[in-house]
Amino acid sequence: MGRTVVAMSASRTLLQRLADEFAASSASPPASWTSDPMLAALCGPAEAVTVCRRRWRTDSTGVNRLVSALLHAGDPVSCAVVLAALGPGLDAAIVGLAGRWRVDRREVEAELVANAWARISEAAGTRLGWPARILVDSIRDQARTALRRAARRADRDVVLGVAGSAATPDGLVAVEDRVGFEGRARAAGLSPAALTLVWATRVEAVGLAEAASASGRSLVAARAMRARAERALRASA
Repeated sequence: MGRTVVAMSASRTLLQRLADEFAASSASPPASWTSDPMLAALCGPAEAVTVCRRRWRTDSTGVNRLVSALLHAGDPVSCAVVLAALGPGLDAAIVGLAGRWRVDRREVEAELVANAWARISEAAGTRLGWPARILVDSIRDQARTALRRAARRADRDVVLGVAGSAATPDGLVAVEDRVGFEGRARAAGLSPAALTLVWATRVEAVGLAEAASASGRSLVAARAMRARAERALRASA
């Protein structure tokens, strides 16, 4: 089971496939479960997954105790059971992130499940007070950070005019990029103020509120100006 989970960790349908696999399994409990009364009372991994998923919304205390015991057991089967047991929480996170960032649900699932397996593996052998909430929250936050970075890279590429811009290893942008951007901005009809605003917020990572204040504009006006400027840049590409 441990080898199967690792091999499937990049699968975009892992959560459902893993839950189905456990539901159809008649595997015996791992030896590590005998030392924990809660785990020893279970017939095997299939029952553990079923109990967690059925009680996810109605008995959070019981689910967290069971997940905590599984994490403490720390063996590959127990870790796989934790991943399957967290399915309802992870599925909700996937749907929320895909909708918020307007990306394919399967891509979010692949990112989130890989993060989940790594996080569960790191926590194996430990006890967490509320592991279901802690794990789901940390996994979701990590995926959100990755999506936010990807969105910022995409915005930056619009400004620089090419994916994989000539940024230096320390994140600085070559002078040629600024010169090239100014030429494209003028060709697209951007005003000097719009040019400065887009460059500052999309490349130099200046906050939009800070840039708006520096230019004497309201946040709403600055956001509208940037949106118009970026539409013009895309149209002229």
